[in-house]
Amino acid sequence: MMNFSANGLLSFGGSPIMAKEEQEVEEIVQVADGLLLNIGTAVEQDYKSMIRAGIKANDRGIPVLFDPVGVGASQFRQANVQKLLKEITPTVIKGNAAEIAYLADVKWKAKGVDAVGDGNVIELAEKAFDRYQCPVVLTGKRDVIVTAGKTVTNKTGHRWLERITGAGCLLGTIITSCISVDGDLQEQLKEAVYFMVWPLNMQVNCSM
Repeated sequence: MMNFSANGLLSFGGSPIMAKEEQEVEEIVQVADGLLLNIGTAVEQDYKSMIRAGIKANDRGIPVLFDPVGVGASQFRQANVQKLLKEITPTVIKGNAAEIAYLADVKWKAKGVDAVGDGNVIELAEKAFDRYQCPVVLTGKRDVIVTAGKTVTNKTGHRWLERITGAGCLLGTIITSCISVDGDLQEQLKEAVYFMVWPLNMQVNCSM
């Protein structure tokens, strides 16, 4: 997934650098414009590196996107995510409905890292925002973006994204890139989410 995300970010115009070693993460963050923390395949040592990197990013004032991939799938992930969120302050939390539901302490059906349940995703995202006082991007058939005082939805999603492993991870890199430059945060989040699905929708339109 790191290779997939790195290539995707390169095509978007970003400059990716991946780092997992605790001894170097602060040095890497020192020269970065934004930090993405993704727990998709994290082991115990990785969480220590993430916390160290997140604290450094907070100290520098650069944006931090947190992607709690499959957080509800195991007690190991849950415990480490709780520890991580006590130590760092994310700029944005991005996840599918099941991942955001766990963070909001709401029951939601999931299968592995995928959300398969159904419910009020707007209410779900707003609960997570209230709990962490942090902008939330909830992805799925209907994307929901919650920032201070405003909630917007995006209905231009595409079914093909459910069949691409790492599509959510790639979106995380694109969002991180977008929020790493000056601008209105909500507009940046909206454009990042829309950009992710725009090529797919254009392909469908062209083939009809």
